[in-house]
Amino acid sequence: MPRVRDVPTRRLRAVPVDPSLVHSELAEERRLAVEALGRLADAPAIELLVGCLLDPDVDVTYDAASALADIGTDRAIDGLLEVAGDERCDVARRVVAVSALGHLRVVPPRVIDALRTLHARGDRGDGGDPWLVGTARQTLLWLERD
Repeated sequence: MPRVRDVPTRRLRAVPVDPSLVHSELAEERRLAVEALGRLADAPAIELLVGCLLDPDVDVTYDAASALADIGTDRAIDGLLEVAGDERCDVARRVVAVSALGHLRVVPPRVIDALRTLHARGDRGDGGDPWLVGTARQTLLWLERD
C-alpha cells in the first residue's frame, strides 16, 4: 500500500472524509480530517472546521483557522471572528484566529473593525492580552499595507 506522501494529490481529493475523525483522540487524525474538510469547503465542512477552532491541540486549531481563511465565506469568517473576540477562549486560540484573518483574500470591513477593537483594548489599558493585542496590530498593519 502506498504511503500518503506517495499518492498523487489529485487522488487525495477524491478520498471521502469521515467527519467523525475531527473527534478522534489522536491529534494527527484530527489534523488530517481538518485538511480534508478544508478541501471540501462546503457548509457542513465549514461548521466542523469552526468547531475545530476550539480543539485541545493548538496545531489542529491552526490548521482549521488556515482552512477557514482559505475558504473565506461569510460563515468561515464569522467563525474566526467569534473565536477572536471571545474572551472565554484561551489566548492561543484567539491569536490563531486573528492571525488567520490576515490571510483572507477578500477582507470585509467587519474584519477590520473587529481587529481595531481588539487592538484598541490594549491602547485603553483595559486588560487586553499583550500577545493578542500585538497580533491584532500586526494583522491590521498587514491588511492595511496597500
